[in-house]
Amino acid sequence: MDFKKKIPLVTHDVTYPFDINYLPEEYHQKAEKDLNETSESRTRSILQLKLMLNDENSTKAIHFHEDFLCQFLRQNKYDVPKTFKRVQNFVNFRRKNSTYFQNLDIDTFATVPDHKSCTVLPWRCREGCTIVLFEMGKWQPKHLSRDDVLRITVLTFHQALRHPLSQINGFKVICDYKDASLRQITCMSPQIMYALYQAILDCTPARIKEIHMVNESLPMKAMWAVFKHFLSEKLRNRFLFHNSPEDLLTYFPKHALPEQYGGDLSNYYMETWMKEANRQQKCSTIHGQDNFF
Repeated sequence: MDFKKKIPLVTHDVTYPFDINYLPEEYHQKAEKDLNETSESRTRSILQLKLMLNDENSTKAIHFHEDFLCQFLRQNKYDVPKTFKRVQNFVNFRRKNSTYFQNLDIDTFATVPDHKSCTVLPWRCREGCTIVLFEMGKWQPKHLSRDDVLRITVLTFHQALRHPLSQINGFKVICDYKDASLRQITCMSPQIMYALYQAILDCTPARIKEIHMVNESLPMKAMWAVFKHFLSEKLRNRFLFHNSPEDLLTYFPKHALPEQYGGDLSNYYMETWMKEANRQQKCSTIHGQDNFF
């Protein structure tokens, strides 16, 4: 799907496609009701946030894109002091781990199928959330490094966040461990898991609504026992563990899920979008990027 191509609203289940180039009116209203956003609060809060960032040694030389600052404001419901701390977290983490924010060589997408272990899905859920799918069994460490997996994850969220619908409604994540070997799971060491936590949950201005875990194995359960201690109670409660993949139908529209979860999607990997997201990530700096629209 092309970044700028407008796709009409489907009438079944009242859901929107992921790749949409306008903000439906109901989500303007939702931003005001749920996130305290008005044109006045946006202008005022961005100005206040810029003044705070300009007074801080670590951020005073950074000329942030206003759309990027708005991502953080929306994430924190226009609580400016809280937003200021989140922006600082992002800046500090990015400076220490700049390689995680690089894009991949385009040849990787042509020659290494393992990159398909992570994708956004073509449809949003009823609440307008972006759906991100991870399939660990499709990743082979001998073909794609752990750092490259983390880069794909970071670019997926950072580029999807350039859609205002994703900023307002957040993300639902599906982590599928079907066919994941012990080697694959152990390659995702606690250090890498913690880096993922920092990069996505602690620094990226993504509103994570739910994280669904399916086809778990015993090693993955052991890893979760360690990883959960990094998380706040609020975030831990957003991890949902399913005995059956079809349980996802309780949380997602049938037409928005791949067939292996009882859904309708047979061809769900967003290849054109992911390649373009990778290309766009090359232009992503510590200053952020403008929205797509």
